Amino acid sequence: MTDKDQYVKGFNRGYALRQYRPDLAKMIDELEGSQDFLQGFKAGKNQFETELDQEIQRGIDQHEGMSTPDQTKDIPGKSPDKDQDEI
Repeated sequence: MTDKDQYVKGFNRGYALRQYRPDLAKMIDELEGSQDFLQGFKAGKNQFETELDQEIQRGIDQHEGMSTPDQTKDIPGKSPDKDQDEI
C-alpha cells in the first residue's frame, strides 16, 4: 500500500470515528507521529469537525432569520404587540 493509500485510509477512518466515537477519535488524535495513516486520521477528524461547525452555523443563521415580533408589523392583519390576528 502506498503512502497516499495509507493517508486516505486514515482520513476515512478519522472522519468516521469522529462521527460515531468522538471520545476515541480524540484519544487517537492526541497521539504523536508522522505516519501517513495517522496524519490522514487527524485530517479526517478535523474535516468532520469543520463540516459539523458549518452545519451548526447554518442552523444558527436560519434561526436568526426567523420572524420576530418586530418583523410582524409588515404582515397584514398582524400586530407586533398581539399574538392573535386582528378581527
